[in-house]
Amino acid sequence: IEMDPESLQGWQIHAQALTFSLKHDEAAAAYEKAIEHFDAAFESDSLMLGGDPRPQLHFNLGCIHGKLGRREPALRELRLAIRGDEVWGGRAREDDYLEELWQDAEFLKITAGDPEALTLEEERDPVYIEELIHRATGLAYGGRIDESLDTADQAATLAGRLQSPELEARALAVRGRTLAFSGNPAPGLDATTIALELIDHDDATTEHRATVVHTHGLVLQECLRFDDARLFLDRSQALYVTHYGENHPVVAKIYGDLARLEADRGASLSELMELFDRGFGLLDAYLESPEAETDRNQRVEALVDAATFKLNLSRLLANNSRATESMTELETALDHFDRVLDDDGFIDPGLLESAYDIADVLVSMVPEKERERAAELLNRVDLLTNPGPPEERQERAFWIGLQRFNNKMRKLGITDQQLAEVYLSALKGQETLPE
Repeated sequence: IEMDPESLQGWQIHAQALTFSLKHDEAAAAYEKAIEHFDAAFESDSLMLGGDPRPQLHFNLGCIHGKLGRREPALRELRLAIRGDEVWGGRAREDDYLEELWQDAEFLKITAGDPEALTLEEERDPVYIEELIHRATGLAYGGRIDESLDTADQAATLAGRLQSPELEARALAVRGRTLAFSGNPAPGLDATTIALELIDHDDATTEHRATVVHTHGLVLQECLRFDDARLFLDRSQALYVTHYGENHPVVAKIYGDLARLEADRGASLSELMELFDRGFGLLDAYLESPEAETDRNQRVEALVDAATFKLNLSRLLANNSRATESMTELETALDHFDRVLDDDGFIDPGLLESAYDIADVLVSMVPEKERERAAELLNRVDLLTNPGPPEERQERAFWIGLQRFNNKMRKLGITDQQLAEVYLSALKGQETLPE
């Protein structure tokens, strides 16, 4: 580890060697360092092979604490070890480093796998569960579906143990939405239905009741139950207005969801445009108000939402062969994205990909006299997607283009294995690529 302080195995072996040398304090510090490095590696997906060694590392650290008479740190590490792999419960009851705890009531519950006993102290804090709910939402928006579902499940379980139906409802709503929008609407609806039941009590805040009702409406739409979805979206809008007031940017978002729903129900272009315009109008009014100047986070969120409204409207117009109007709406969307970046905000890459797809379609769609304007829009999106010095942009542009191609092929049903075969053939210089 002197040669490579970031070595995962180095810290692991070093901790074991210190344990065998009976240098327990130093061993405890080394195990903590090893766990820290493995946590970072798993978080960044940088591990290539092998299972997760962290349960054993936590067990070994728990044993060290037990040997040193540190009850609480020992029990905490044992909780983490057994949650990772229940085999460590039995081994804890046999390891002589933990002999002083063998008759401890809490130790016995932990090693028996009692769910309540395995709960960490910080996990009993509502703030911690709130953070899990926000994390699950962010993971879903980032496309990390399995991680989002696991995090939402954890939040719901902890909220249930805490006997907080409101937190449990919110966690289940995130789970339901994530399932529905990843192609599993039926189990998603099961989750949001339970969430509705949990949130239906006098102590629930209007804000969180609105969020759960809203999510249930979105999931109903994914289940193709459009009339029911409209009822719940309308109900959530009324709740949002009660909580925030009629002109708040959160209220504006509902109009985008209503437009998407009404498109599924066969509404006319003019009806859909009216919904988009009403939502954008609320956001635009907020962005010009003094309130927007004092709340950066809300301002950036409103800018992103406004850009999203215009993107969706631009796509709708393009799909209806109204290319010139579509370009105008796309220009407005890109102007708002520029303002987001000027405010040091974040733009979801998926939104930029959507903007690129629209601009790409418009280039081939518009008449010759407007081709230059459309090409400029495509260039603006490209600069947003791939900023930086020209010498760096060229290499990044290649990989971004390759990623776009892969995404298009997947939408056409081409598997990753088929793509890999094509790329391998190309690298070998074969003139005839696999079908």
